[in-house]
Amino acid sequence: MGVYDASQVNPEQYIEYKWSVPYYEFNIGEEYVLILNKTNSTLYQIFDGGYGIFKVEKSSDGSEIYKNVISGKLLEM
Repeated sequence: MGVYDASQVNPEQYIEYKWSVPYYEFNIGEEYVLILNKTNSTLYQIFDGGYGIFKVEKSSDGSEIYKNVISGKLLEM
């Protein structure tokens, strides 16, 4: 899907929250990286039951680290 900046639009216009387990509540004003699956021509879903949600953190050398908000595991790229 590529990178999309949702901060320029009203996210409620495009995002519908339907959670199964595991559940993660987004915090207003924070940025997340989401890995999405396209399930049909009009619907995208967060990959793997919510495990596609990452926070961007900085390592000691200044590089970006993508940490899963549910499992705490780092994204290997």
